[in-house]
Amino acid sequence: MLKLDFEKKLVLLFFLSGISGLIYEVVWLRMLSRVLGVTNFATTVTLAAYMLGLGIGSYIWGKIADRDKNPLKTFALLQISIVITVFLVPVFLNMAITFYKFIFIKSNGSFAFVAFARILIAFFILLIPTILMGGTLPVIVNYATRKNKEYGNNLSILYGVNTLGAVFGVVLSGYFTIGFFGENESVLLGIVINLFVVYGILQLDKKESKLEHENITQEDKTRYTFGDLFTDKIRYLILVSIFISGFTALSYEIIWNRLLILYLEVSIYAFSGMLAVYLTGISLGSLFLSRIIKYIKKPLMFFGVLEIILGFLSILKLYLFPGFAHNTEGKILATFTLVLPTTFVFGMIFPLAAICYNKKIENSGTTTGMIYIFNISGNVLGSLITGFFLIGFLGSTKTVIILALINTILGYILLSLEKEKLKVNNTVALTAITLIVLFAVIIVKQDVFFRTFFEKNRFIPHYFKLFLHKETIQGVVTSFEYAGAKHLNINGIGQTKLCTETKLMAHIPYFMADNPKKFLIICFGMGTILKSAAIYKELSIDVVELVPELYNCFEFYHPEAKNLLNEKRIRLYGEDGRNFLLITNEKYDIISIDPSPPIDSAGTVNLYTKEFFKLCKEHLTESGVMCLWFPGGKTDEDNWMIINTFSSVFQYVNIWKGPDNWGFYLTGKNKEEKINIKKLEDMYKNSDFVNDITEYGSQCSTADKFLGLLFTNIDQELKKARRYPVITDNNPYTEFQLFRNVRIKKE
Repeated sequence: MLKLDFEKKLVLLFFLSGISGLIYEVVWLRMLSRVLGVTNFATTVTLAAYMLGLGIGSYIWGKIADRDKNPLKTFALLQISIVITVFLVPVFLNMAITFYKFIFIKSNGSFAFVAFARILIAFFILLIPTILMGGTLPVIVNYATRKNKEYGNNLSILYGVNTLGAVFGVVLSGYFTIGFFGENESVLLGIVINLFVVYGILQLDKKESKLEHENITQEDKTRYTFGDLFTDKIRYLILVSIFISGFTALSYEIIWNRLLILYLEVSIYAFSGMLAVYLTGISLGSLFLSRIIKYIKKPLMFFGVLEIILGFLSILKLYLFPGFAHNTEGKILATFTLVLPTTFVFGMIFPLAAICYNKKIENSGTTTGMIYIFNISGNVLGSLITGFFLIGFLGSTKTVIILALINTILGYILLSLEKEKLKVNNTVALTAITLIVLFAVIIVKQDVFFRTFFEKNRFIPHYFKLFLHKETIQGVVTSFEYAGAKHLNINGIGQTKLCTETKLMAHIPYFMADNPKKFLIICFGMGTILKSAAIYKELSIDVVELVPELYNCFEFYHPEAKNLLNEKRIRLYGEDGRNFLLITNEKYDIISIDPSPPIDSAGTVNLYTKEFFKLCKEHLTESGVMCLWFPGGKTDEDNWMIINTFSSVFQYVNIWKGPDNWGFYLTGKNKEEKINIKKLEDMYKNSDFVNDITEYGSQCSTADKFLGLLFTNIDQELKKARRYPVITDNNPYTEFQLFRNVRIKKE
């Protein structure tokens, strides 16, 4: 056995390594979202590239570890190399932007080519650091196994502890460091942790002599590894099994992330908490296996039973999902109940599969790398196929049922591979299959997401009329009418309504612009801005919407939509708004932005930062106008920070209040111009304009009412706003509200 003090130090250092790894992942994914977009396509591809790099690194370094004379120094070298590549990631990101624009131009504006470029960019930016990260597990497991010959126990503990470190990394970055210090400072914290790990490992290495491969007795083999009990054919089937299990694992994660939005909504803290629970389950499962591994006599049977349990739990969770309360206690209970049990089982499966596959203890590094890359490859394929195809074609409910059946069938096959078959094997398998089929029959005709959404809002069926409910790559779109009012929800969250406030996002910037010809709308919503802007026949209009399925709902909200969309002057894009501006060379006279509420939603901050406003300014003509509407934050600080951020980019700013004191409009220009009263009077002589501006109310029925929305003491308002910090990509204050007041007071 390892010396107790030495063992504790090694485990602690690997725990710290897990913290830094997840800090990097959280920050890198945020950085890449600003270059590649916040579409689910970009996010999934980026995450897949990240994970594939880990798998490749584990495979490569696993083979190296078995021949390594000094794995502790190799582990330290990996940590130092990770630190170096961390500094290179921002450099590669800047290069990626140039490459991205080049591809877009050379392909004549083809977004299909751009999508392919995204995959390449994400993969190559993340490849080197993730390969290095992936190498840490097999190297450290190999070292520990040389010391005590307990491969299964070592892998379970070290994998579990490293994942537990990842939990702390998620909580630390998601709840504290990014919001309080910033993204770059969070990365620096990760670097400090890595360097501390290097120091600790080198100190341990001084106390240890260089290790040589030792003779392993037959007793050691049979006690701590099972691979020598199985034929090579069965061992290959174990690789296939962990691949399939990995496929279902990430598929479930994607689906439950989407479904749990109904309870957790879209706060970054909710996402961080959900990821922390997910990783906690994996960690606890792996650590639990280390406690019971010595009692497992039939590992394939245990593997099979775990897969059957996964199938049963998945169907059961679908059945239970709509019944959770929507108060705080219910949200917490839903997250733990729906996520933790499944990930706990997956946490046991990974080390168990490695133990079953491992034939020789001296090949522990190769075994770990092999199991890891097969598991990760399954993860990647599962995330891509489920996210891009299964959910869109089948929906979440039917996809979960299919995945559950896959787990159950896989479990039955593993049970049948056990040398000494027991009658109970078939009994357990057949009982589980029967229950799963029974639950599936009950649930398959239901849409769990829609049922939960309907019950959460306590809709009365008589007053409810559904126009569209569709699960898409980007989210779940629900377009409906209730009690005479038309609504639009994405992922169960209300987006906008038919109101004068939305119309003003077209009319205010048109009034402020000097002879505008080109209009860009970012965030389509119900299409009200487009409808209002279209009354100005001289305008050519581009619309960019993250969820392109919303275009299919346009006619439901506005009967004239079909005719408008046939006009050649109107072009629709299914893209991330910031990403669209990043790659296009178009200049616009008006850019109007209506981000999805609320302003603290995960990812929405990308449309409120100084860097984004600068990007908009670069795409305005000399006399162009940018218009931003925001609904008002949870606190006054949100409002003042956005005003200060906007005014830090545009020299000439005006603030407009909403007609019913709902929200604010900011208009920014590159050059100063006096308010053109005559232009406004001429607008009110246009019957098309008057009919449009008064369609949903009389709040702006006259020019005086229209001008009454404009703040006259603008200098005083801007002076007050300057006491608050500027929102930047590095400091996304609106998204991270915890602890930010400390920073606000300092500034």
